[in-house]
Amino acid sequence: MDTNYVQNEQDNVQTNVIKNKKPDNLCRAGCIIAIVISSLALIGFSIGGLMLLVTATMSYGFYMVTGIFYLIIAGIEIIPIIMCNNVLKGKAESNLAAGVISLIFSGLISGLLILIGKYENEKPQVLATN
Repeated sequence: MDTNYVQNEQDNVQTNVIKNKKPDNLCRAGCIIAIVISSLALIGFSIGGLMLLVTATMSYGFYMVTGIFYLIIAGIEIIPIIMCNNVLKGKAESNLAAGVISLIFSGLISGLLILIGKYENEKPQVLATN
């Protein structure tokens, strides 16, 4: 009776294989550079946009349009930060999207480092769930 219970419990156990991807040092360096550059651009464009919006309330409408444009650019700078963070954590499917976005928004060096670097699967881990 005990052996049947153990056998049935073993049959109910499902195994899931989780493949973790890991960036090499070149890809990791590119992601870190992209995060730093995007963060600095985010802070700079946010402060600049807010200063222009404050100035626009006192004078011309041109400053308001420019301030809104700066805030939109600051919002776009969040995308490379999130994508590179996912690559560093191993949650992204590929490093290509993060590399291209970093190439556009964070500079040539960071994008090329991400694209040249390898982003491969680690040894698969097997999880047993009931």
